[in-house]
Amino acid sequence: MSDQVEVTIFSGEQLSLGEGPLTNHLRSSLVWCDINGSAVYERSYTGTATRKFDLPVIPSAAGLIDDKRILVATETDFRVLDLDSGEMEIGAGFPEDPLMRPNDGRVHPCGAFWIGTMAKDGLGRPGAIWHLFEGQLTKMIDEVVIPNAIFFAEDGTFAYYTDTPGQTIWKIPTDPATGMISGNREVFVEVAQDAP
Repeated sequence: MSDQVEVTIFSGEQLSLGEGPLTNHLRSSLVWCDINGSAVYERSYTGTATRKFDLPVIPSAAGLIDDKRILVATETDFRVLDLDSGEMEIGAGFPEDPLMRPNDGRVHPCGAFWIGTMAKDGLGRPGAIWHLFEGQLTKMIDEVVIPNAIFFAEDGTFAYYTDTPGQTIWKIPTDPATGMISGNREVFVEVAQDAP
């Protein structure tokens, strides 16, 4: 006899391409993006309403600033979004490239934002993984086709990421104080090409 798990729908919005779920522990809510729909959503864990914030650009991932504001990575820049008022303020910009968009991203324990970019059609030239810290945007890892699964060790000494088509999760040392790469990457998990 197998254990049964009850599955429920948290929020019923129809997304074109959902990405970047972020637990906002300061507001007891979940924040996420609809990349193709150019929108950011927020829903309280205890409420019944989902709020939608429409953007004029493509968003993909967010990080917490405080109990009201998040930093959203978009195809052209990073925007501070006030979750109470819906007001947006444009911050650091990406190098202009109409063929690219952001994908997966995460905030390092030091506060640095790692964000991957990829071709909008999924078939074009490779993107990269970028590092935003104290207003400075730096390209760290080049030739990444579809960046995903960015996450960090709790103490900030390692980062992990994958380039999805390569079916490999990489582990790379990072500076706990800045979130910058501090050594060479190594294979963390490799999925066999014939795995189901």
